[in-house]
Amino acid sequence: MERYAKQTGDLPWNYHERACTGFLAAAAWLNGGVAMEECRHPKANAKSGRCDLYLRLGRKNICLEAKQCFSKLEGRQRSEDTVLKELAKAEADVKQLDVGDDIRFAAVFVIPALSGESHKTGKSTTELFETWQAQMHRLVGSRELKAKTALSIVSGKLPTSASTAEWEPLGIALILKRVPSA
Repeated sequence: MERYAKQTGDLPWNYHERACTGFLAAAAWLNGGVAMEECRHPKANAKSGRCDLYLRLGRKNICLEAKQCFSKLEGRQRSEDTVLKELAKAEADVKQLDVGDDIRFAAVFVIPALSGESHKTGKSTTELFETWQAQMHRLVGSRELKAKTALSIVSGKLPTSASTAEWEPLGIALILKRVPSA
């Protein structure tokens, strides 16, 4: 993501779930694995289906279903509820895959953003972002997730103050939850 941002001047988290999943696929290839996005995969309740991302890392086969959501830096509870809702959707989708012994992950790409209301908080962008990061760390360690869950956060250069812009994405967090086989 950093190389993409440096070479293009564009931020990869300004796009949708599919672009974010593509960066995970690229990471697999760069680390000696293989990846296929929108891979045909049987589903438990249908003749055929797709998984958002299939990875083979060493001898491990991994199927991943992903969702994406935006999270206002100044809206704590609503942000947590949104993340949990999207993670539950991804988990339901990955449970539909007939994966046998494959490892399953539900993933949510969470894009923290300043809304037009951010400047009214009286806090700096750095304070808002650090509070949001702590919130995501608490959420991943919470009882609601009750499973093997990981979090990774990447941010761009933070503006020095909250703007009055309608919507300003500041980075991306990836929450991965391992989903047990049925």
